Amino acid sequence: MLLRRAGLSAASRVIDVGAGASTLVDDLVALGVAHVTVLDLSTQALSVALNRVGERGDQVTWLPGDLLTMPLPQAGFDLWHDRAVLHFGVQPRYV
Repeated sequence: MLLRRAGLSAASRVIDVGAGASTLVDDLVALGVAHVTVLDLSTQALSVALNRVGERGDQVTWLPGDLLTMPLPQAGFDLWHDRAVLHFGVQPRYV
């Protein structure tokens, strides 16, 4: 599994940006990663994921919001995952 090859541990800090219907959060929690953050514009998508993960979702930080305006800690994550998110954020002021 790719996540195991990434060298993640319980202490790893992982963020999944634009998670939507992705099941990556399920895999991270099952792997024992204790510091998982999921960020998505859609509160509905976050709710679906939280319901799917169930009680294990208590160890996940669920952030509804826009990546471009969300205050995230610098060097706050060991692994960043996004699925086709960054190209949506290209605006003249960021280029």
